[in-house]
Amino acid sequence: MEQYIKIAEQLPQQAMFQTNDLLMREGKIPFNLECIGDMQQYLYKKSVWGEDAVYTGFPGAEGKGRIFIFDNCFAINSQSTHKEEAWKFVESYFTEEGQKTIAPNWNFSILQDVLDQQLSDSRKQEYYQTSDGKREKLPILTYEIGGTYENVYAAQDEDIQDVREMINNTKVMQRSDLPLIGITQEEALYYFNGEKSIEETAAAIRNKIDEMPNATNAQIDMDVVINIGDFSVSLYEGEQEILGKLDKMGLLYEKVEDSDNKKYNYYYNVGDGEAQFIQVYFLEKECVRIRISSNETFAHTSRGIYSGNSYSQMVDQYGDSYEKHTYMGKERYTIYRYALGECFHEFGIPGEATGEIYNVDVYVSGQMPIYDYGEEIVED
Repeated sequence: MEQYIKIAEQLPQQAMFQTNDLLMREGKIPFNLECIGDMQQYLYKKSVWGEDAVYTGFPGAEGKGRIFIFDNCFAINSQSTHKEEAWKFVESYFTEEGQKTIAPNWNFSILQDVLDQQLSDSRKQEYYQTSDGKREKLPILTYEIGGTYENVYAAQDEDIQDVREMINNTKVMQRSDLPLIGITQEEALYYFNGEKSIEETAAAIRNKIDEMPNATNAQIDMDVVINIGDFSVSLYEGEQEILGKLDKMGLLYEKVEDSDNKKYNYYYNVGDGEAQFIQVYFLEKECVRIRISSNETFAHTSRGIYSGNSYSQMVDQYGDSYEKHTYMGKERYTIYRYALGECFHEFGIPGEATGEIYNVDVYVSGQMPIYDYGEEIVED
């Protein structure tokens, strides 16, 4: 919060809106809010800003600030007398045929196969023949900047890789947090008027946000993420993307076929050769479950909880609105399960129910872990 306010100090007192690509080219605009909906937009912005421009996103606690923006959303009126027909219409848009028909002219597709085709098509370079018989590249667009015209051509492999990485590593959807914006603006005014220090201002903003109803919901978007060292892996992320991150970290992984309960296609045991940190489970090459199996801070949930933390630390971060199940087998074992928007976080504590966490599982709906803990104890 303090960093945000310090950045704001460097901005002009009066807001200015000037769409001048030349200022971007000359480095006179340090940053700008950009929306990338297709490859042509990406290539155009890259040309304007220059080769050294970086799409970094908004700064945040997790260091990853890019967000998904959904321009068009569909809903069916609860009072409609044609709900079935309306649903068929909405559903048709999200089929492969619908996406292939509409999506190429309407931003990136939500279907992986169609998206892959969009990215591949953007690489196709067309040519034309000049009057003197020369073969020249045909630009996909031409724009004017500083009194001259510049051409933008088909995407290169590095462009495809950059865009794919941006999409795969974006985990947060756009939120309409107008109350939070109002709190920030109100409290920041005291700082800029010299009535509060930067520390007092940041503390006041945090306190007001904490007092808001459902304040914990602000973390839901990041609950699909598990942090491993300086990297993060996420539910719904693709197999190759995750393995690429593990390679960059120098971690070892072993693929294991799921022959026991058939809930997954396979999973990977991940470690450094001495200790095993996590298991990553895949269904149709998409991550559907992550299990933290080492009591090291190296791997932890987005809220900072790892195997080895205590019950009280869990409650401090997640609250006490959990689903509790206690079993008696070789020993007493208690499961605490939290439903968090798009996923579940599950913590297992052997022995004393408020003792030390042994296992941490993060999974999507329908992928609840199957363990033989023994007979469940029904408690009053």
